[in-house]
Amino acid sequence: MSNKTAIRQISESLAAFRYKFLRCRFLVNLIEASLLTIGFKGTTALLEFLNSFSKKHTYLHAGDDGDMVIIDRYYNIFYLISLGGRFKGRCLSRSLAMQYALKCYGLRTDLRIGVDIHNGNFFAHAWLERNGIILNDHPINIENYFVLPLDKLNSKMQFV
Repeated sequence: MSNKTAIRQISESLAAFRYKFLRCRFLVNLIEASLLTIGFKGTTALLEFLNSFSKKHTYLHAGDDGDMVIIDRYYNIFYLISLGGRFKGRCLSRSLAMQYALKCYGLRTDLRIGVDIHNGNFFAHAWLERNGIILNDHPINIENYFVLPLDKLNSKMQFV
């Protein structure tokens, strides 16, 4: 492989990453606005409806290793979004956006929402799991949270 070919492939890969990053960042902010206007149940119903129309991505499915490549790619994108300052969205909007993006590849994940009371203050946090493995957070960050059953949520909550 020539140097020009290698540079072109790297450039194309970076352009594809930038495109996915911008799409995901836009999706996070749309979900954030949706959560504020129509709430959690309405937003999840809207995402399910949109997913039925979205183009399903195909990739060479290599079992768990292939799945982990896709998950790792989106973990990196959403990690960069979480560092993004003013328009990074909350943990719930980032988790819902990542779940939607992974669902486009046929990868199912479980949304977890946990609550904690510390020094009289109420905290809530959201993250994704797949087969019991935390995808977009670190176990230390969620170890004190009590996981809520999603089917019981029906009101607006303040997420950190």
